[in-house]
This record gives sequence, C-alpha cells and structure tokens, in this order.
Amino acid sequence: MLAIRRSAWNITRVTYHPHTPGVRSEQTPTVTLEAVANRCSGGECPTVYKTNRGTLVVQGYAFEPAHAGVSLPSGEQMVEIPIELIKDYLHSSS
Repeated sequence: MLAIRRSAWNITRVTYHPHTPGVRSEQTPTVTLEAVANRCSGGECPTVYKTNRGTLVVQGYAFEPAHAGVSLPSGEQMVEIPIELIKDYLHSSS
C-alpha cells in the first residue's frame, strides 16, 4: 500500500483563469494547496493537490500539446502524470 504524504502550502499569489469550472470571479486569488496524492516524499514529483476553492491542482511533467495535435485556448496548459497518481488520489479520497 502506498503511504500518502499530506502537506499544505499557502500560496499568496495565484493567477487563475476566469473560465475555471467552480471558481467564481469574486473569489480571492489566495489559494491553499494540500497534497493529497504523490509518488515521492520530496515534493519534487507529480502531485495532486486539493485547494480551498473545491478544485484540484496537478503538478506534472511539461507536455507540449502540439506534439499530440491538440490546440489549447489561452491560459490553459497540459501536464503529464503517471496514471497511478490518479488511482492513488481516488483511493485516498474515498
């Protein structure tokens, strides 16, 4: 069984896209992150974070959408993470 290391950070400057689902424009740009799934203990690997705004933030490896023939709107990015990380998150949140 994988032990999930939980950590919390308070990030004071966060720019968010106004079209993010579940995020109202009147919300403060301050967000608190809690690591809910990761595959290492040092925090320098793909990680899923839960925010105080009811959203998830994913840290992963930079992925160039053009290499897969995908076009993204302004303000969006893609990252690649191991599928096991999603399984870990789902297991930890149930």
